[in-house]
Amino acid sequence: MKLFILGIRQIRGEMDISPGKKLPVLLQGASAMDRQRAETHALLLQRVGRVESVAVLADGEQPPAAATALLGDLRLLVPMKGLIDVDAERARLDRRMDKVRADLARTNGKLGNEKFVNNAPVEVVTQERERAAEFEKTIAQLTEQLAKLQELA
Repeated sequence: MKLFILGIRQIRGEMDISPGKKLPVLLQGASAMDRQRAETHALLLQRVGRVESVAVLADGEQPPAAATALLGDLRLLVPMKGLIDVDAERARLDRRMDKVRADLARTNGKLGNEKFVNNAPVEVVTQERERAAEFEKTIAQLTEQLAKLQELA
């Protein structure tokens, strides 16, 4: 159950959903044990995880556009329709994307400057390379979130 709640919290964080908002959760690929645990711990999930309901998708049933957390073979799905203002979230993600791209361009500018790379301490150059990798990872995550929003529009 701890991983279940952590998965829900991960989704909340990624999609910027209020911690107090109760969420419907769909289970995809749930084993009999997963179903039993969800049923047995329903009250815990409702209180600690702020879960409104837990439903199991039938094998082969297509899930709606949803944020996903993986727990082994089990997928926790939180349908996004009606939970977020799609336009406001898209604007927020676009602003963040612009800022991260500008930061990446600035870092790549430093790394592309032969004088900087040759004269700066090795630790500083390494740190800038790590920052560039982190910015690229953030851009990939934001792109994925924007794609999920597109499904809701």
